[in-house]
Amino acid sequence: LPAVDPLPGASGGGGSVWTRFAPKLIARQGVDEVILVNLSHGGTAMADWAPGGKHHTRVPAALDAAKAAEIEFTHVV
Repeated sequence: LPAVDPLPGASGGGGSVWTRFAPKLIARQGVDEVILVNLSHGGTAMADWAPGGKHHTRVPAALDAAKAAEIEFTHVV
């Protein structure tokens, strides 16, 4: 299914680059599919995502969920 904005899990109601990036990646790079896993949260700093930051646990939790769903990543942006 094509991704539409706002992406599930996004903290805002606007658009993102990812809904436009994914189909272009498929068309230009010949990949079969792009899976968007939204971890973002508006108004955060890089330090919030680093170990000890308030959003750091979101990254390993998403990776664990993907692994449980048997999703293997070839690229992460």
